[in-house]
Amino acid sequence: MEFHINPDDLPSLAGKTILITGTPFSTFPLESPLTPSTGTNSGIGLSTTHFLLSHGANVIAGDISASPPPSLPNPNLTPSTPQPKPGTLFYQPTNVTEWSSIRALFEKGHEHFGRIDHVFANAGIRPQSNFLEETFDEDGLLAPPNLGTVDVNLIGVVNTLRLAVYYLKRGDRPQSQQSESPSNGEHIVQGKSIILSASGASLRNFWAADYATAKHGVLGLIRGLTEDTTSLGGVRLNAVAPSWTDTGMVPKTLLESVGARVQDAVAVARAVATLFGDDQRHGQLVYIWDGRYFELNSSKGGMLDSVDRMLPEMVSEGEAMVRLRMRSLESRVTG
Repeated sequence: MEFHINPDDLPSLAGKTILITGTPFSTFPLESPLTPSTGTNSGIGLSTTHFLLSHGANVIAGDISASPPPSLPNPNLTPSTPQPKPGTLFYQPTNVTEWSSIRALFEKGHEHFGRIDHVFANAGIRPQSNFLEETFDEDGLLAPPNLGTVDVNLIGVVNTLRLAVYYLKRGDRPQSQQSESPSNGEHIVQGKSIILSASGASLRNFWAADYATAKHGVLGLIRGLTEDTTSLGGVRLNAVAPSWTDTGMVPKTLLESVGARVQDAVAVARAVATLFGDDQRHGQLVYIWDGRYFELNSSKGGMLDSVDRMLPEMVSEGEAMVRLRMRSLESRVTG
């Protein structure tokens, strides 16, 4: 279902602390000159960071680069710095595929600002493999597939999601005062959320197997975890699925030459801000095409609704799983 975002009437994020992950650079299998992939140092990540800072949010940004690009303000990393004013940046070199690296981004960012309110898992590099290339090891035997894109675009998102739920539950109190199993999740994480980076490739056939596999996996996280993120702490979980966007991943002129419409990255940043600020949005997949916005997962006429209408009336796999989990919980209580 299409909905509209008024750039002049976005939810206020002033004073909120938002963590955005970046990504390692890679290559795209097209014979044309291409610029580096997206992270907080380019494309959607850079545009969203600028957008959030300009709207008064504090941003914890992580990217593979040793320092942020010149267009971003230089962060003050002095530990003795007093509580930062809204609109300040904390930057930490980060590789989302390495657990210790992405964990350090959360830990140091939380320590610096004293809280994390929202997380944008903006991890994504361009396609590299269809898993079928005949590559060989030093013994001349078939080598394992190249999983670099899957590692960043899916495993990196899983790493970010796991850490996000944990740190969002911690709220803005000292760790010594946190409960590992809080009894009142709504009080601790009220208004907090996670946004995952899906893609138009999550929805259609897409001739780039590793990229499509990873982005379909992100949709699987939305489908499989919306109940868990709320029950484990009241955290909302949504995803953005941009169509072709001017990020440098593929040159805009090349895309336009084959008939694709290419939107500015700020269109995605507006969707991110909307999802962060609207407490009614949970379990949604927002497709962004040519600056237009469509909720495709849970709305009437969306993917879930369309599947229900297409299939015979039945106890769905999802409903059966809910019943099985409820029965398991009941047996633990009575046992």
